[in-house]
Amino acid sequence: MSVYIKTYAAATHKRPAGARPLSILMIGDMHGEKYGRQNRELLEAIRKMKPDFAVTTGDMMHAVPDFDISDLLNFYEELRGICPVFAVNGNHETKMKLHTVTFGTIYKEYDHELQRMGIHVLNNGSISAMIDGTPLRVCGYEAPLEKYKKFRFPKCTVEELRETLGTCEAEPYTILLAHNPAFAKNYFKWGADLILSGHYHGGLVRIGRQALMSPYGFPFPRYGYGMYRNGEQTMVVTGGAGNHAVPIRIGNPKEIVQIIIDHAE
Repeated sequence: MSVYIKTYAAATHKRPAGARPLSILMIGDMHGEKYGRQNRELLEAIRKMKPDFAVTTGDMMHAVPDFDISDLLNFYEELRGICPVFAVNGNHETKMKLHTVTFGTIYKEYDHELQRMGIHVLNNGSISAMIDGTPLRVCGYEAPLEKYKKFRFPKCTVEELRETLGTCEAEPYTILLAHNPAFAKNYFKWGADLILSGHYHGGLVRIGRQALMSPYGFPFPRYGYGMYRNGEQTMVVTGGAGNHAVPIRIGNPKEIVQIIIDHAE
């Protein structure tokens, strides 16, 4: 299976002038997909990218009772050897965490192993980091399951984000990992410099950048796929590295994402 890499460029005055651009690897919605034996093809592609750090934006697991986490854990172990890794839960991980009668201890084992490896799991939390001379704050928003119900227009206010994550300060450069892009307007209002989301799987069918369908059952979602800007703020919504229950992809290949962060003139 070939690995398709989508690349975006963003800029910020918070990156020192003359410094080399930062390279961020973003993976979301893998759903246990495998790229070669033990994901060797995917890992080789990532090594060639030479990312400064990696983020996973949720639904790396697939919420089925017999989900085997061994290949996914091996992938994280290898990825952690390439660069620092920051992660947040998607609705599949949250579902498995909460519904233990159905899923048993799968999520508990998964979370324990990620913590053991040194993966920075940021479910409604944040961490400060220094990457190549640039101070960062990396935050993760784990939306409640009720915000994923189909055929509804869910809401997440700026006040909810502040209650969950605290205030977004002007400094340092703040990255928000938020699986669900439905609340993009308020992610921008909260103040993150870079917002990284997924969940929509590129809308299953995509015409250019326009995603056809959202998981809520409504067509043409506003933040369905690609890059969105609000001044110096940037949001990237990945089409995902795997499939869910409806394995349809038309004009919408599975992907991993590279984001290049440069100094803004």
